[in-house]
Amino acid sequence: MPAAPHRLITLGRLTLLDPTGVEHRDLATRKRKLALLTLLATSNRAWSRDALVDLFWGEHTETRARHSLSDALSHLRRILGPDAIAQRRTEVALSDDLALAVDVREFQEAVRAQEWERAVASFGGPFLDGLHLGGSARLSHWIDDEQRRLNALFGTAARAECERLLRDEAFDAVALLASRWLAVAPTSPHAALFRLRALAAAGTPEADQRALDDYAVLSRRLEQELGTRPDRTVVALMQEIAARQAARQPDPDEERQSVPVASAIAEEIERVASPRVVDVSPPSLPLASNWSNWLSRRLGVVATATVAVACGLFFWRGSASRAEQPANIAPLTSSPAAQALYDRAVIAYDRDGNRQEAIALLDSAIAYDSSFAMAYRRLGMIFDNGVDGRSRSVRMLTLAARYADRLPLAERLTTLGAYHRTVTGNFARAGSAYRALLDLNPNDARAWGSLGTIYDYLGDRARAVEAYERSLALDPKRALTWMNVADGRYTLGNVDGAWRSLDSMAIAFPGHPGLFMRTAMLAHAEGQRERTEAQLRALVSSSADNVYQRAAGEMLLAKAYWSWGRFDEGDAARRRSVHLDRARGAPDAALIGEIDLAMASVALRSDTARARRQLADALQRTPLLSLPAPDRPYLEVALAYATMAMPGKATEMLQAYRDGTDTTSRWRHASQEHHVRGAIALAQRNWRVAILELKQVAEPLCSVCGLPELAVAYVHAGHRDSAAIAYTQYLKTHSQRRLDMTDVWHGEGMRRTARALAIDTDR
Repeated sequence: MPAAPHRLITLGRLTLLDPTGVEHRDLATRKRKLALLTLLATSNRAWSRDALVDLFWGEHTETRARHSLSDALSHLRRILGPDAIAQRRTEVALSDDLALAVDVREFQEAVRAQEWERAVASFGGPFLDGLHLGGSARLSHWIDDEQRRLNALFGTAARAECERLLRDEAFDAVALLASRWLAVAPTSPHAALFRLRALAAAGTPEADQRALDDYAVLSRRLEQELGTRPDRTVVALMQEIAARQAARQPDPDEERQSVPVASAIAEEIERVASPRVVDVSPPSLPLASNWSNWLSRRLGVVATATVAVACGLFFWRGSASRAEQPANIAPLTSSPAAQALYDRAVIAYDRDGNRQEAIALLDSAIAYDSSFAMAYRRLGMIFDNGVDGRSRSVRMLTLAARYADRLPLAERLTTLGAYHRTVTGNFARAGSAYRALLDLNPNDARAWGSLGTIYDYLGDRARAVEAYERSLALDPKRALTWMNVADGRYTLGNVDGAWRSLDSMAIAFPGHPGLFMRTAMLAHAEGQRERTEAQLRALVSSSADNVYQRAAGEMLLAKAYWSWGRFDEGDAARRRSVHLDRARGAPDAALIGEIDLAMASVALRSDTARARRQLADALQRTPLLSLPAPDRPYLEVALAYATMAMPGKATEMLQAYRDGTDTTSRWRHASQEHHVRGAIALAQRNWRVAILELKQVAEPLCSVCGLPELAVAYVHAGHRDSAAIAYTQYLKTHSQRRLDMTDVWHGEGMRRTARALAIDTDR
């Protein structure tokens, strides 16, 4: 039986345990050597001796620094074994055969596997907590960066585990775990909300008082240690609890304890005006709905005294101006706090394009009112417009439709229109809802914009553009409508009109992330490489605090590089986006990125063996069954298998998709399913079936999709004239979808084939 390995502890403290679990005392005071071992054990790569000398002994002379490195390596070999560190002339790395357990590795593996209970149990505290060494500033920066990254992963795991514990009504465990979460993320509103709600879960005066007392401690800590204040969502919750406590009829002893705290909370509400810190990892729907269920069951209806408080919650980022207040003035929920959060989310998304802040605000709003249809609708549309979260989009819009009867007529029609447009695909019913809105108010800018999207789905771009233009004439402060009208005008061949639309959007929404994206896509479609790259780099650099937008910018930048033949730069950008997607807790988006990298290997480099390895590694890191069913990218994996000449595996993936997807949902991906079937037929050299399937891929929102593969099928089938028509149609069609959908794999290859067929490729 093999001996138990040494164990390196890096989370919460830094030490090395021998196989019996006893600490190595001779290393206990030699933290620099342990830090060196940590770097080698966690980086999974070889380090040059020069780099290690600079990192750990940068303040020493070169001779002394190199001697110190040799001494440290010799010491580690004496403890771990003579072969523990690979003998290389200029590089240092741990041996692949070294039996060394590392807590941070185990923690990250548990997070990747979404084993949240194991993840939170294995997190002993911040990475290399309290360690201060000499060396270079780069070493300190590396430790700080790793601390932030691992703390964020712990936040993701803690949030998911709190949700599970909340479902089990294990409130004491929730409070304890949330306290650990606050220790590494003291400004996280979600950690605070978990803890305070768990403390107050019993709904008794004593439980409420525990929450109020805990809040007072949290508030003092934030103000004294960090110079900030609790998030407004936390303050609003505590005001509700304080109002409930004050509304009770306590005996004199209780009154002496609770009233001063309630008064302090009310005063705190009045003075909170600092910009709030938004947790970039918002809670998911099960969390919000569970909070609401047990809150309503145990705590009763929210006190109406919060109306005055909620009015004070509405602060715009960086400005106190109220010139652009949301159109929905009348309260649309029984919770004033939820209404205030919703109003702020509207501004965050519509004006500033801040997706992650809007999601966090809307999730919190739903935590106050689990039947808040408009908050569900907003979340559904945000996720529908994003690169991930397919399951949440459908779930949110379904819940919005369920509670739509509680809304005023206009909002009810808007909600049902969004539901049928996005979930059921019944465009007739969606269009009827929007037309009924216009019957109520012919000058409803939102209704005209929504009707335009229906025309887009139906392929009537001329009427879509007309509807968008009418919407903007009524209300130019509609960022998404400006982007839609630019797309529509370009598709109709009105290139100048598309540019004018984006110029107008720049005036109304300077710095909006959608402006960078749409300008880059239009520039790419027009062959303006420098402008495309500049816009995407601007998007990434302007999104330092927004991980989602940085990931989207890197993704588009990768696809632009690939389409221009700059393969290595494209790979690097896509890997950066994958890293960012994992950091923000989006494993489905990260998996799509890894599939893209595998596709780049086979489609751009013709390296099928490498592509297969990449795909296998990606699926091992993120097994499909570890994702929610609607978020499993079966079709993307199937297309990759087909492209890699593995039609059997592709067919298995396609069947798994069919088995796990209901008929109502499959209409959303009908075009993509035809694409996969066509690719499988190409891999099987069944040209007739390939042509039949690929002819059904193009759709109103992507009129060029599937044309490259269709042209290939025609060539192999001997239909040269049809191939020429497909090639010409692809090259001549105006579409901004080339950047995110088509030119990635096909642009230059199609041009080469077109030249071989003597097809005119001039646009």
